Formats: sequence, structure tokens, C-alpha cells
Amino acid sequence: MGTTTIRIDDRLIHSEVLYTLSQRPADHVIAASHLPWCDLANRSMLPPDTRLSTVDPMQVSQRILPEEDTLVVFGTLLDLRLAMHGGLAVESVRLANRARREGTHRLTDSCFLDADEWAVLVELVRAGTTIEAQLHPANPGIRLSADLLASLSPPWGSG
Repeated sequence: MGTTTIRIDDRLIHSEVLYTLSQRPADHVIAASHLPWCDLANRSMLPPDTRLSTVDPMQVSQRILPEEDTLVVFGTLLDLRLAMHGGLAVESVRLANRARREGTHRLTDSCFLDADEWAVLVELVRAGTTIEAQLHPANPGIRLSADLLASLSPPWGSG
């Protein structure tokens, strides 16, 4: 039985994802986002037996095979929510990078969320999803709890 690892990273396929694969190989990497795609030339840097698919978030659950180890990289939490509406079951999420933009609030040094993304994060935590904020795949990360999110109090409220 394969495993599915979910990562939120607006850089999609880049060196940290490749590092993750070197530590825990995957049969299939799925990049799913409505963000403009990064340069997928990094495909050549993936291990030779690893397939790379780029799909609409709503199609992710249809692409995961139960016998394969799969790494799914979403550009945003909103992409993840779309995938869940498309049937993706989610137990845990690694929250990596989300660039600072106007109207965002700092969650970690590398993760800034807008009000809609923050609402999805709170929704996931309240549903019992394990969320780990990770600066680098080699680091253990910080588990996000409802209490921790409430203490960070973004200017628009915590949902």
C-alpha cells in the first residue's frame, strides 16, 4: 500500500522538493495549482523512475494510485481545498512556502497567508488534519494547533 504526502509550496517543483524525494522516494509527483506554473524543466532533475504530472487540483484524487508512493505539491491552501472537494482525503499537510503579498499575514518566516487561505488552514485544523509548518524538508517543522493559530491573530480575525 502506497502513501500520499501533501505539501503546500507556491514554488511547486524546486530544489527542496527534490531533496524531499532524495530522502523519501516517490513513484509519482503531482503538481496541482492555479498559480502560473514554474519552470518544469526540473522534471529532468527528478529520479528517473519518478513520474511527474501537472493537473487541475480537482483531478488530484483521480491521479493517485493506492499502490504508489505519491508526493502532491499544491501551490496554495485554496488549491488543496479544491482537491478535497474533488474527493482527495487529507490526514496531514506539510505547509512550506507561500510568498509575502499585499494583504497577507505572516505564519512563518516563509509562509504568508491571505484571509481566504487562513480560513482554509483554520478549517483543516478544526477538522483534525495534522498541519506541520516546515521551513525546510530536513527540519521537523512546527505542528499547528487551534490554540497556536488563535494566538497569531491575523488582522481580519482567525475564522
